[in-house]
Amino acid sequence: MAVALYLGAYSAGLRLPNSENADLITGHPIDTECFIHSAVDDCLSNALGRILAAMERSGYPLPGLLRPGLSDRDRQAVLADFPWQLPRELDRFYAWRDGVAEGAKVAELFPGGTMLTLSEAMAIYKLQIETAARVATLAKIEPDKLWSSRWFPVFVSHGDFYVVEGSDRPIEVSPVYFITNEDRIPVRRYASLSDMMEIVARCFEQGAFRVGDSGILQEDIKSVAAITAGYRVVSNQAPEIGNMSEIERLVHILASADGEARGEAAGRLMELHDEAAIPLLAQVIRSADPSARELATRVLAELGGDSAVPPLLNALKDPEESVRGEAAAALGQLRRPQAVDALIVALDDPATSVRMRAVWALGELKAHDAAVKLEAHLKKEEHIPLRNAIIQALGKIGDTSVIPALIEFVKESPMETRILAAAALGEFGGDEAAGALRFVIEEQDRLEQTNSGNTSLDSIIKLQQARQLKLVSQQSLAKIDKGRK
Repeated sequence: MAVALYLGAYSAGLRLPNSENADLITGHPIDTECFIHSAVDDCLSNALGRILAAMERSGYPLPGLLRPGLSDRDRQAVLADFPWQLPRELDRFYAWRDGVAEGAKVAELFPGGTMLTLSEAMAIYKLQIETAARVATLAKIEPDKLWSSRWFPVFVSHGDFYVVEGSDRPIEVSPVYFITNEDRIPVRRYASLSDMMEIVARCFEQGAFRVGDSGILQEDIKSVAAITAGYRVVSNQAPEIGNMSEIERLVHILASADGEARGEAAGRLMELHDEAAIPLLAQVIRSADPSARELATRVLAELGGDSAVPPLLNALKDPEESVRGEAAAALGQLRRPQAVDALIVALDDPATSVRMRAVWALGELKAHDAAVKLEAHLKKEEHIPLRNAIIQALGKIGDTSVIPALIEFVKESPMETRILAAAALGEFGGDEAAGALRFVIEEQDRLEQTNSGNTSLDSIIKLQQARQLKLVSQQSLAKIDKGRK
């Protein structure tokens, strides 16, 4: 999910809230029983119920398309060949529902994320283990370096996976990791599945996730980041430092204290939202400590305002990749046109993560001046996630000169890229885009007919992907037709 990048970036290292504190976003008390006392059933059930209720209020049809939960006996039968003990909360998750019914027109539980049935998850697990063993033999490496036998997939996201980790002993919860098919490096996204579902519930309730005009779930990156940052609860008992004001004290802690205290100070500065902190944070960005510079950049993004732009432009030239990446994301979040030229330069940054965020930022800015440069990068970019991000940005920018390039990718490229290109073409309209979408729809119809009787796992996955591409193409074509009326 485009949310994968930013949700992960803001959720790394989150602290659990203190019971005496309120949620920084809603102002309501936080139910820490779910987190501190491991009341897994209550916490997970509460979040899942709120997700379904929010979907029903918005008219999103997924609640009626989810398969009934599995009995203890059925779950044990499916997992008989899994060699590790899975967290208890995953057991409760599949007792609640067992993925999405076959042939469902919508499948996402959150933007970009589809819940696997337990049988699908086990089949994918076995396939990944078998593939890792074959490749590892050829490459003369350990299979666990490609896919650990402990990783169990729960959600699929355009061919990548969210997994939990098995253990050699009974456990209540497991962190949730995001693993791409490209690099197979697990990135910890959430402390637990319950924590993940709580954030998803809040995103639905507070409008960060919503149903778009085409019926597909969409996300507001800034709101998602703010909701996730709401877990950074700061104690009101921090010590006074001389006669400093609270803002000065917090910036001093951010610049000089240990990691945990720094995070608390950053969260408090975001909560206070006082622009008086901006010139002080600009000084921190010029300091020698990269961790302090990164946090200062993140806080500036939340404070906003024109005065935050100059220090963020300086941070975009920082020697540390993490600081440059935060700066690019912040400039996109602020959507100030004076950042466009610097972000175009950042498209040539040596770090892929920085280029990715610069692309996203230019899309948020709808920067027409960047269209030609983005198109050039699209044609030569070999990193598939970055290529996909460029396609999404071009769709937001809406410069019609890039339609031919998008048509090339909607016809010939990896399936995830084709789907994103089809969605982007719906933003432009015109006969050229409509013709390409009709071609794709007819092509996928033929593919469905060819593979309809094939029951191999590979054919089933291809058929699901073909249906998704066809659905997105139909929605984009309908959007174009609606714009003509």
